[in-house]
Formats: sequence, C-alpha cells, structure tokens
Amino acid sequence: MGTTTMQRDRAGTPGIGPIGSGTAAMAGRDLAGVWTSALDFLAEGVPAAYDLGGGELGGCRSTVEAVLDVAARSARVRRLDPDRAAALARLRLAVDVLPRVGVPAAPEGRVLDVLHVERAAVLASVRTLTALSDIGHALPRMGRPVPQVLADAEALLGAAVGAGDHELTAALLTVWPLLGAPWSAPARCALDRVVDAYAAYGYLPPADGPVAEAGPDVLRAGLAPTAALALLLALVLEHGAAPIPWTPTDLDVAIGVLLTPGARPVDASLATADALRRATQAHDMALVRGLVDLALAAGIEAQSAIAAGVAVLAGAGPFATRVA
Repeated sequence: MGTTTMQRDRAGTPGIGPIGSGTAAMAGRDLAGVWTSALDFLAEGVPAAYDLGGGELGGCRSTVEAVLDVAARSARVRRLDPDRAAALARLRLAVDVLPRVGVPAAPEGRVLDVLHVERAAVLASVRTLTALSDIGHALPRMGRPVPQVLADAEALLGAAVGAGDHELTAALLTVWPLLGAPWSAPARCALDRVVDAYAAYGYLPPADGPVAEAGPDVLRAGLAPTAALALLLALVLEHGAAPIPWTPTDLDVAIGVLLTPGARPVDASLATADALRRATQAHDMALVRGLVDLALAAGIEAQSAIAAGVAVLAGAGPFATRVA
C-alpha cells in the first residue's frame, strides 16, 4: 500500500487496535465471539455437506484445516474462551472423518490482471499464498514486492465488496495477516462488511439477500464463506490485534454519491476499483477514462486498479486487445 492510505490510520500501528480492549477498536463487534460462532457453524456444516455427497466441500476443506492448524499452534487463540475448545474439538472430529485433499495451487508466476481476472483464479492464488506462507508463519518468496501484492488485493476487494461476494472478500482479506501487513482503510472497510453480514444472518452467506432460516440449504450455502471468515479471524486473533472499525471520510461519501448513489458508502479506493472493473468489462472506454481522471484528481489510492485502467487507455491491456 502507498503511504498516504496508511496515513489515514495515525494512532500507533496503522489500523490496529487491541483485541478485547473495550476501546473504540472493538466497539459494536466481538471478533472472538464471531469466530466461536463460525466454528460451531462449520462443525455442523462440514458433516452435513459430506452426508449430502461431499461436493459442496470443494476447496474449503483445506481452509477448515488451516483454521484448525492456526488454533493448534496459537496459545493466544485457544485461551480466549473455554467454550472455544469444545467448538474446535467438534470441528476437528468432523474434519478427521473426511478424505484428505490437497491445496489447489495457482500456476507459478501468475500475474493477476485486477480488472479481468476470474474469481476462481483469485481464490486459487489466495490458497497458494496460504500454503506458501505456512498460514502466515513465514514471509513467502514471491515474484512481486509485498506492497504490490497488497495493492492488487485491494483492487480485487473492490469488485468483491461491490458484488457482495462474502467468500471472496473474506479470502482476500487473509492476505493482510498472511503477509503480516498493517490494515489499510480499504481492508478495514471490507472486514466490517463481512462481519456485519455474519451478524445479520448468523453465518456468512455467499451474498446478501433472502436466505433460508435453517436446514441443509443454509449449511451448504454458508460453508465456504464461513470457512473463509473463520480462517481470517483465526489469523487476526493469533496476531492479538483487531483492525479498528472503518469510518467513511468526506472523500468516501462524495465518491459514493457519484459512483453508487443511494448505496451504503464504502472506501473510495474500493468503489473506484469496482467501477473500473465494471467499466472495462462493459467495454466502456469513455467511462474508464472518466474514472481514471476522477481518481487522479481526487487523490484516490486505488493504485493497481488505476494502473490497469491507464493500461487499458494506452491500448496495453487484455481489454484493449479484445476490442481492437
């Protein structure tokens, strides 16, 4: 991330507050409590999905195992709540009866095109980073600098938040603790969205909207998104610090009025990245140019998305190749 985005969080370590401190850092949310609830949901959902044929487990088996591995290695995570040990034990028992699967790997040297990359490729890349970093225990060897990886993750978060894709949002957010990076304002905004969604539904649905109140459909639909959130919160709790809740700035509100009138404001970088992705995929070159001009004039720090938009305008991106 660029320094200006990080400078939005000026108190101590950028964007970080103590877990369970009773300060504004935890106002209105209990991340440890959300994590325990997510464990209970997974302990019920994993065997239910397996009983229904196992097809719904997909790549989330490796995510659930990563959650259990973080809990096993971290005394801080285990001692937060005595009831959590029972939830972890139930989840471990549920997972141990399932066939073991490998971690899907993204091709080496993948360069993410943040305006066109497919959802499955993003999830595969995050799973690969999870494995290469030993679930956040070591800084992996990567072909790109950490700030560039984080900037790309922010650009991809814009589309995930804009689409209400909770699994993708939670998965992308793990990039910050996996790399030991300070929380940026866009990442904190996205985290608040998925925590709010969990609070609203009692689990993390694939997207906002009408959902069944109980039964197999809920367990199947919520399994992968809730597993992604559980891993994210396990890493946050292991680090012993919670991101400070996000508050919109005047710029965030103003950009929201322009790009998504009537919608709940999001961080300006997320909104711009989402708008640029939609404009390029709609082949609207005039809108791409207008969004790039707006972002540069307003000082919006959606670095990867803006760079990709400039490449499109210069005729150097995949979009330009398709429409030539």
